[in-house]
Amino acid sequence: MKAGRNDPCPCGSGRKYKKCCEVNKIAPPSALDLARLLDQGKQERLNGRLEQAEQLCRQILAAEPHHMAALDLLGALAGQTGRYELAVQLIEQVVAQVPSHSDAHTNLGLALHKLGRSEEGLVHMNRALELTPQSTHALRNCAVVLSGLGRWADAATCLRRWFALEPDNAGVYRMLGDWHAKQGLRQEAASYYLKTLELDLADTEAASNLGACLADGGHREQALALLGKVVELDPRERGCVVEPGSGHEEPR
Repeated sequence: MKAGRNDPCPCGSGRKYKKCCEVNKIAPPSALDLARLLDQGKQERLNGRLEQAEQLCRQILAAEPHHMAALDLLGALAGQTGRYELAVQLIEQVVAQVPSHSDAHTNLGLALHKLGRSEEGLVHMNRALELTPQSTHALRNCAVVLSGLGRWADAATCLRRWFALEPDNAGVYRMLGDWHAKQGLRQEAASYYLKTLELDLADTEAASNLGACLADGGHREQALALLGKVVELDPRERGCVVEPGSGHEEPR
């Protein structure tokens, strides 16, 4: 069923259809056209051109309001850009259409968590892990939600499972560092941040968090030297020490 001109636009913008996606609609696209638009949207997202990716999704939804893949991608983009209420609205439609979509459950769980509805989010995280027990995407983000709820042992279980699957992934060491830092275990956290930097010297967040751990441990000169290197690698870090444990949610 197509949207009426005065109906809310199916892209989720909050505007009427006639003042949103209908404006750019010239002719009804074919299924092949929609597939091409979706591929372009995915590529734009990979290239960091999020606005362009979003507009392509909206073009698809203007023609086919319940297009699952476009709703899924637009929901992930909404979560990636901090519009969590919109992300929930869109991804719930995806889950309703395809209850076995693991990544959609993970992204929905993340969006709910960011809205302060972590218990609801955890239901979807657990469902994602039931569907794909070896998904590092689900394990990583489930650990984020569990940590936010203070369920440290359960979060550690997820991180250990992720570590077993990807023992050379710098990201798992960074999150293990965050897990320890959140509980005040700065020395243990520092060792994980060091391992992160062994695997990925350009990880400025791990370096910044390591600097915070060193400073808290009384090693301020080492911390300042390290943070100076962070600034050289990433000028955006100038004058800023990142508090360990900020979380690393990753919508997919």
